[in-house]
Amino acid sequence: MLREMLTQDMQTTFANTAHPVYVAASGGVDSSCLAVALLSTELQPIITSFTLDDRESEDFRAARKLAKHFALDFVPIHVPTDPEFIRKSVLRNMQNYKLVKKADIECMYPFIYMIEKLGEMDVRYLASGMWADDPFP
Repeated sequence: MLREMLTQDMQTTFANTAHPVYVAASGGVDSSCLAVALLSTELQPIITSFTLDDRESEDFRAARKLAKHFALDFVPIHVPTDPEFIRKSVLRNMQNYKLVKKADIECMYPFIYMIEKLGEMDVRYLASGMWADDPFP
């Protein structure tokens, strides 16, 4: 039942679009469910994931494996590790997005970088399982 609800939501959300839907994936349950739901529609998702430019994370490898499993395109995003680039980006993110908590600042740096890179590629739709672990009210 949950799968049907998610698939219906994807069909409604992305109805009549000529643009591909990217899925920000970690290889975990949430992003994998989004990819499967999109595959259940007429849409062909594109899997994307980020990793640091000097090493590959487990999440990145799992996302690439997810894309390969379903024969989907995979768009890698390599996040810079240059200290000065990070410093400037973090300060800009704190100012632009009003980030104050340590976890938000650390976690949002690579995610915002990925969104900016996808925007440069004219990506219009990005589905993410982000915040799915937050407690329900």
